[in-house]
Amino acid sequence: MSDDFTKRLSHILSRNYSNARFVQPDQKKEVGLLTREFGEISQFHQGAGEDATLDLFRVLQGIPQYSLLMIDEVEASLHPKAQRLLVRFLLWLCRQKKIQVILSTHSPYILEELPKEARILLLSGKSELNILYGISAEFAMSRLDDKVHPELNIFVEDREAEIWLREIIAAKEDGAEILQRIKIIAVGASNVVKMLGKLANGDKLPQKSFGIIDGDTENSEGCIALPGKEAPEIVVYNDLKNANWQNLCERFGIGAGSLFNYLEEAMLEPEHHKWNEKVGDKILKSATSVWEILANQWCKACLKQHDRNLIINSINDLLSQNGY
Repeated sequence: MSDDFTKRLSHILSRNYSNARFVQPDQKKEVGLLTREFGEISQFHQGAGEDATLDLFRVLQGIPQYSLLMIDEVEASLHPKAQRLLVRFLLWLCRQKKIQVILSTHSPYILEELPKEARILLLSGKSELNILYGISAEFAMSRLDDKVHPELNIFVEDREAEIWLREIIAAKEDGAEILQRIKIIAVGASNVVKMLGKLANGDKLPQKSFGIIDGDTENSEGCIALPGKEAPEIVVYNDLKNANWQNLCERFGIGAGSLFNYLEEAMLEPEHHKWNEKVGDKILKSATSVWEILANQWCKACLKQHDRNLIINSINDLLSQNGY
């Protein structure tokens, strides 16, 4: 094996291999030999992940340009760090040799390392197989477990929309009961929510479902929109700012001068998805904790009843349908 591939194998498996080669004893299958600090060992004495990855590297080193490579269960016998590093290596190899790789996996670590454009989920419907592109790793993994399913699935774009929607539903006395009967799932970009909403509207998913898109997204069948005409962060931050950041000093336990400065400074960042992280860095909280407090306070200070009614009525209509 070339020095370059040997070094990359060492990186993936977190072991220092000085040499890797293959021999073919007695005209039988080739056997890999790896040289480590204590000597040379054969595949017969390697772990299952080490053995499988060495065989894969032997194939990859000689693969021609413009090839189509298919790998089943690429994560087999590899620990999470090695899985992530292997995907990064395959992405590098795609660019170097201009190949296409199709792989199957049940691993969240593999899915998280792939760009969203590379994630494809085959989802069984009531009468056919649905193909979903660009799904989130969380949604893909939620389809692979055996947990008891809720009465209604609600698809949203991301974790921020999920938290905000949960707070909106929980804002009144009836919210707790509704939350026990539904599952809010962050599935990826708006086109994924729209696709799932369309499938649900056509009764093509195994469970009753619908989508809730961000306010800055054009509406679609099987979907309604979150409050406002912008992304959740923009709506919540702007509304709370217009309400003079009501009660946030007490919620965060920070003086008004510093907190308001942190919040308004974060809003200068062009990428709104970074606002919670920027505030969190200043006050030593996670971005999720910051967003949970802001979303909760927005519901107390800024949520309009008709906006909540639109969401609650849509949920209750589906929950009340016969058979669900």
